[in-house]
Amino acid sequence: MPSIFKQNIIEGMLYTLHFQRVPPKKAYVSLKRMTGEETMSLEQIKDLFQQMDAGTFDLRDKEGEQVSLERAKDVKAEQHMDIKTRLLIHKICSQLPPSLAYEGPQYIRNFIYFYGNNFIELSINDVFHVRYELEPQGITAEHADHQMTCRRFATEKDFPAVLRQKLTAIFGNRNLEIGTMKIHEDINATYGMKVLRRVLRQMNRKYNVKTLKYYVLDVDKNLTKIVKTLTPKYLESLIIHHFQASRHSDNFDTALYETEQWKNLKMVRMKHYLSELPTIIKNWTQLERSSISYKVPRENVVSRRVVLNGFDELLEKYLENENLFDAHIYIRDFNGTAAYQLKQAFKEGGEFRNGMVYFESPFEDGKPMCVEFSRTCLYFLGPAFGEPVDVGDAGTMYSSEEEEEEEEMDEDEEEAEPIYDTEDSDDEEEHIVD
Repeated sequence: MPSIFKQNIIEGMLYTLHFQRVPPKKAYVSLKRMTGEETMSLEQIKDLFQQMDAGTFDLRDKEGEQVSLERAKDVKAEQHMDIKTRLLIHKICSQLPPSLAYEGPQYIRNFIYFYGNNFIELSINDVFHVRYELEPQGITAEHADHQMTCRRFATEKDFPAVLRQKLTAIFGNRNLEIGTMKIHEDINATYGMKVLRRVLRQMNRKYNVKTLKYYVLDVDKNLTKIVKTLTPKYLESLIIHHFQASRHSDNFDTALYETEQWKNLKMVRMKHYLSELPTIIKNWTQLERSSISYKVPRENVVSRRVVLNGFDELLEKYLENENLFDAHIYIRDFNGTAAYQLKQAFKEGGEFRNGMVYFESPFEDGKPMCVEFSRTCLYFLGPAFGEPVDVGDAGTMYSSEEEEEEEEMDEDEEEAEPIYDTEDSDDEEEHIVD
């Protein structure tokens, strides 16, 4: 028997199975599924059940005190098992109280909640995957190429309750910590978001999540409600994305900006585009790292003064951020002429070298900030980044895995093209293509 499964824990589980009138042979199979290997033989379980039937078996703690059935049910087994085992316990021993898996520490490096019209998938640390789906014969569970019916004759009305039970087996743990939690919505999704929100809300507490990946097409009030359930001082990064090419933010809930969680964030990436530069200036320039898409209003492209005035204020706000590492602003509907005019305006207030414009810090002994230009992107490198040796040595805010994901999602997007030469000459306008 593995050392992580203490004998009193095993006996407590069998004691509960015996109370539920589970026969020895089925109890043997259930115990083996929970532990992952044979911890007690069938003959040992039969002998133990005979002792229980005869009343000669006592479940005692270290001091020899008799343990009641109620106390046996309250065994804090979380510290002795992983999430896969807990989910099996919730299926096999459905009468056990929630406290069975709610107390011990549990760290999940990567948790993915993927949902669609009639299914949800749970993925934990890239090694454990389970899919619950509503089928004509009922609700099925698929794991490791094995499929079983976990609720026969269940209907669409029953499905949310079953899903809440599975999620509660994970989020019910009061000492849960998650490195990265990804919420991924499939096309034609229905109640997957409602189920998750209800589970997170019913616990009446905050969850320790370091990075939230929100891959949902419509960035609305649901995002704000999810973010509010997370511990403000623990949450560091927010990534908002979706695999579809159209990433509008018409329903973006500006109440998110007022939350304590947003104000404590260090990094935010969002592929859904915004069309109000004042919103970006007010709510995004305080971040250490950021990446956002900005769709320039059509009237602003025509009026050089309006465009440049807004970007001048953006530059000033970034200069005031001593903690700025880097910030990407991907500009949509920004023609070559407007981009060139913006670059020329920036050059007037800074020093152009190595393809970048450098600006002195407004703080005493502060490091300079520099801006790199392309036809579709502004790239701010702040004091926390340090002075780059060359344009090609500029750092990245993404891991290699995320960079590959970006490439897959953005195959339809036009690649940014430089609008400058490394030499600062008066002939630069010749390289501009309207």
